[in-house]
Order: sequence, then C-alpha cells, then structure tokens
Amino acid sequence: MFSEKSFDAVYAVTHYGLEALIFLRALGLYRKPIVIWHHAEMIIPSNRIRRIFSKLFYKGIDKVCFFSQYLLDRSIKTGKIKKENAFVVHWGADIVFYDTIISQDRENKFVSTGRENRDFITLIKAFNVTSELCDIYIPSHFNYRSLLDREGIKINANIRISFVNMERLDIAKAADNAFAIVISCLDITSYPLGLTSLVEAMALGLPVITTDNPAYPIDVEKENTGLKVPYKDVNAWIKAIQYLSANPDKAKEMGKMLVCWLKRNIIWNFLQKK
Repeated sequence: MFSEKSFDAVYAVTHYGLEALIFLRALGLYRKPIVIWHHAEMIIPSNRIRRIFSKLFYKGIDKVCFFSQYLLDRSIKTGKIKKENAFVVHWGADIVFYDTIISQDRENKFVSTGRENRDFITLIKAFNVTSELCDIYIPSHFNYRSLLDREGIKINANIRISFVNMERLDIAKAADNAFAIVISCLDITSYPLGLTSLVEAMALGLPVITTDNPAYPIDVEKENTGLKVPYKDVNAWIKAIQYLSANPDKAKEMGKMLVCWLKRNIIWNFLQKK
C-alpha cells in the first residue's frame, strides 16, 4: 500500500495475505485494482455476520480467475461477483520443462504423486486386489502415515509407499516413470482437487484414472484421455486399473489425447489474450 514503486494493479494466485488490502479496496480507500485466482467456488456463509463481511470482501476484488467453468458458474450464482468480472483461465503446464524429462523407457506401473485430501485408503484397497504395480509418493509433512496406521490396512507387495520430501523436478520425474497416473481424492467438489497432478499427466502424455470431480475443466472420458471412478468405489477402481492394464495401446492413445487437449487450451488462452 505504501510502495514507492509505480504499478498498475495487484495480482496474486490467492487472496491469502491480501485480506486487509481487499477490505480497503472495498471501502474505497485503496485505488489500485485487485486481480486474484479463486481456487474454490464461492459460498454463502450460514452465519449472518459472516455473510455481511463476505459480501463486502468480494466487493474489493475487481477480477477473478477460476480453474473451470463449473467453479465460475456456481460462484456467480452467489451474487458476490459479476459475470463480466469472472474468467476461466486453464491451469496449464510448462511444456518445455516437461519435454526435457520425458523418458522413452518407462516402467510398467501406476504412479500417484498426490498431496492434500487424497483417498489413499480406497486406492490401496483396489491395488491389493490386482497384481499391478503402484508407487505412491506422499509428502512427508502430510499426516497420512498416522491415517494408514490407524486404519491398519494391509498393503501387498505390489504397492510401494514412499513418504518423501521431494522437489518439483523429482516429483515430475517420478510421475514420468509410469504407465499411467492415478488420482484418488476425497469427496470434495468445491475445488478441482488433484488438478495439478492431472495437468502434469497431460504434459507427460500419460493416461489417467481419477475420481470424478465435476470441478475439473476437463472430462477425461469425454475427451478420451482417461477413466473416471466414483468416490470411494473400490470395485470401480479395480475395473479401471484392469482395463488400462489389459489395453496398453488404448492407454497410450489416451496419453496422446491428453497432450493434444493441453496444447489446444494453451493456444486458446493465447488467442483470447490477443
């Protein structure tokens, strides 16, 4: 607010840390426009006081970017933002970066590199029934270890779980060394949970099996780029895993279609800016 440097607007990938500035903008005490990404759909709080503050808060945001049309449409219904101030901007990947790590000699295994709100219990139960290899990389600072211990779930030898502290490059290389990417999430549809893992699979040209989240900007089955399964449906996961394993040519075709979808939307975003 007191910066001596000249700038035209404030832009951020989240509103966290900008709350005070946004409220000042809503009250007319700050003149620069504010543009943010909104990771989840906007909601109407049940508490009356919170509704008042929430409405005031969003008055202080000039433009909002959403990950998908689903999130944009549901947010507009709250009345907190006008349609002309809301935009869908696809969460893309740095294809040049991923092209440098793509390997031609991948292992015949499924890989999960998920982070928050992942449903590893359902994933493990499904792979326990199959003989397919699955590597699950879990960030060590997430409290999944205690969850697995508490559940006391059996883990067969075809499943390898690694609690890791990996940099982005290491995670990308782990994902690249796969036959397919699996994204198993909890029943949270208010934001596109697992989208970064999906986008990474796109950039690497790998097919996906993912829980069916309507907040995603892509329907992987409609675009022929992967398979969807309902939340916590172990049998559906088993069928999807076995289908890809039994149809490697189809899986390879799905991976190619993911790359095409990603590049198509990068070009579309570029043309819109022009």
